[in-house]
Amino acid sequence: MKNWRIPFLVVIFLLLAACGNDNADQKDKTGMHENGKMQQDMNNLSGTMKESEKPSSDGGKSEEPLTEQQVLAAVKEQLKGTDQVALPETVPLTAKGQHLTAKTASEGASDYLVTFFESATPIPINNDKLNEADAATKLATVERHRYDSEQAAKEAVGHETFAKSGGQATDLGYGLTGYQDAGAGQKYLGWNEGRWALSIHASNMEGTDYLPLAQKMVAKLEKESLPIPNSYGRAAFEAAKTDDPADNQLLFQDGPDVYTITHLDPLSAVDMATHFEQNK
Repeated sequence: MKNWRIPFLVVIFLLLAACGNDNADQKDKTGMHENGKMQQDMNNLSGTMKESEKPSSDGGKSEEPLTEQQVLAAVKEQLKGTDQVALPETVPLTAKGQHLTAKTASEGASDYLVTFFESATPIPINNDKLNEADAATKLATVERHRYDSEQAAKEAVGHETFAKSGGQATDLGYGLTGYQDAGAGQKYLGWNEGRWALSIHASNMEGTDYLPLAQKMVAKLEKESLPIPNSYGRAAFEAAKTDDPADNQLLFQDGPDVYTITHLDPLSAVDMATHFEQNK
């Protein structure tokens, strides 16, 4: 009897030990699963907190795509310490699918500069990526500078009556006459509309012509109005395609203030000026 009971007890002991190991393994697996889930939840929570702590698009961190009007509103928010910020109501892109963004700078309560960019992917306002040439293209600018006097502002704008230049008269349509001037392989066409003096530069060496662009502008300005300057406005454009917005610029005086608008495309620069808030 003793010889039979001992093996039986050994079997029972081995079975109990096996069950205990299974429960421990199951507990270890469950613990690993719970710890992993907790870590994942913490990571998710951390990610959510970082995302929520990012400033909105006007602060320059969010990468959500913004509409043109949202970009302009964000720019104004960035310049809220500046008096009576005036901007264009539109900043045309050069191609569909591009995204508009901007960088802002200001000095005191009067001077500010907004540099608009376009990019293939959304970039927030005032983001560091805007300093990378391969991330975004400088598209346009809007600047206001306040001079010490109205006379100083008037001199900064400059003005010319092209009929007195002695250039060759050219019919631009709609009763307007342009005056051509040329020399050293360069040629210019200038005309006056109201208080504005407008000119286009072309190069004989590049084979560019200013007349088609001038006629398009004149026709456009028959339907739209440039800001009424106090006292002068001046515009200068390039007939050839350029990679510098400053090559196409419009300046106009408003008392001691001078506004400067530029764009890569001449007609888009005119668009910005004719839809400028100061003009409404």
